[in-house]
Amino acid sequence: MKKLFAIVIMILSVLIFIPVKAASGQAYYIATTPGEDLATSINVSWHSDITDAVVEYTVATDTTYANKTIVAGTCRPFSKAASEGGYLSEGFAQRNVCYATLSDLIPNTHYMYRVGKTTFSSNHTFNTAVSSTSFSFVHITDPQYGSLSQASIFNGLMTSAYAINPDIGFTLFTGDIVDRGGKENYWDYFYQQSNVAKTVVATVPGNHEYYDASPSPQTYDGSYYNAFFRNPQNGPEANLNTSYYFRYNNALFIMINSESKNQTANTAWFTEVMEANLDVDFVICAMHRSFYGSTYASDSVNVRNLWLKLFDRYGVDLVLSGHDHVYARSYKMYNNQISNDPIRGTTYIIGGSGGPKFYGAQPNPEYAKIVEQTACANIITIDQSKISIQLINAAGTSLDTYAIAKKRIGTVDENFTKETFLASITTSLLSKSSAKVTWPESGYHQVANMQVISKKYGFAVADTHLYNESFTEMIFTGILQNALNEYIIRVKFADGTTVDIDYVIDNRVPDPIDYVTITEALDLMIEELMLQFGKVFE
Repeated sequence: MKKLFAIVIMILSVLIFIPVKAASGQAYYIATTPGEDLATSINVSWHSDITDAVVEYTVATDTTYANKTIVAGTCRPFSKAASEGGYLSEGFAQRNVCYATLSDLIPNTHYMYRVGKTTFSSNHTFNTAVSSTSFSFVHITDPQYGSLSQASIFNGLMTSAYAINPDIGFTLFTGDIVDRGGKENYWDYFYQQSNVAKTVVATVPGNHEYYDASPSPQTYDGSYYNAFFRNPQNGPEANLNTSYYFRYNNALFIMINSESKNQTANTAWFTEVMEANLDVDFVICAMHRSFYGSTYASDSVNVRNLWLKLFDRYGVDLVLSGHDHVYARSYKMYNNQISNDPIRGTTYIIGGSGGPKFYGAQPNPEYAKIVEQTACANIITIDQSKISIQLINAAGTSLDTYAIAKKRIGTVDENFTKETFLASITTSLLSKSSAKVTWPESGYHQVANMQVISKKYGFAVADTHLYNESFTEMIFTGILQNALNEYIIRVKFADGTTVDIDYVIDNRVPDPIDYVTITEALDLMIEELMLQFGKVFE
């Protein structure tokens, strides 16, 4: 009996460590990812052993695909050697990575699709954005799939989320979906047990997506992640597909690759995206590394150095992250301080863990709420006036609720003209060293930014992004005494055009020698005038 038991244990131990064989065929590892506007476009990605598989899609009620639309896929070859430059990979035999974009979709419509050529996949479904009403999505982070049992934790959270809100539009992951990006069988677990067949998934990579298959993982690059997700190609060239943005109704989602070594490209691109999307009501950013970290608080220093001023300037409403394996919601923060200002400040959320791995929370004065040692997910609902957040566990129990009021408020002036706006800009000195620039409320939605730039130093001494109509002035200091202070008032309009206005504050005190020179000049003028008058009298 003992011998039989030992044999069973041996067999089980071998089975446990046998990697799951990846699917093969005309279409596998199928994912539905956002288009640039989720009301009208969706991306579909898949792996294939052929290059000419297609996507057939139709409305979900058309169960026989009688009115289907066919979209051809675009493919590239993909494989990973077991060892490459000292980095290890497991699986990833030769195949094709393919994608297709479904465009001109009808808003507020339930669609289904399948992928293949002669043999098709099972049906996948998604909903396009619901115009002008509220919508919900699920935020989850760090499931770190390393087994089917770990993957089932995420499924339990999703089941509870859908039971609470059946109309969830998409799922947003903030990284560490798999435990090792370099192990294909971990990705296989994701596609087996992630409900990816019935929802759109918006993702950013975490550090674990960059890890190879080494026993002590090494940080590789984004190629593992890029093989599994096709995102909008509207990000910076250096981080294409891993940083991107999309819109869902009145909200802008900016997905930021915090693992990239080229963060300068990210910040420059972020500025462009914000200034090109003035008409949204809410801005949500997502990244893996947290802004006010707990376990990885030291990582957060670099994150704040990169993003603090930008998030403050552009009035980001909510930042979703992961990495720390603890749920932590900050107070509303502005200039790295707790803010009670209704229109200034950002809420930062570390989403906890969507898997079995937890860390304890470290004390942090920025935290308004902490939940430890619990697998959890956020159900986030956005309507016309607020963002509502509900944190749940796998049983569907509510662990935290919070609301963020809309701060992009104002009336768009339909009679706005650039000429009238420019003519209405005024300046005034407040003291010997400070001044103020003011402009009318009509700049809301018509003007992106107002800046005062020092010609001497070449940088902005005042900078305002007009996301609220009450932003009608900016004050700057540092005006030099006994000097000619030359500035540019730069107006950047919503259409991208820029107008520069010279602004000079002359604080020079004349030199005593100049007084003598001026006196002498006046004496000469008087003498000349007297001579001229004398000639007239003669």
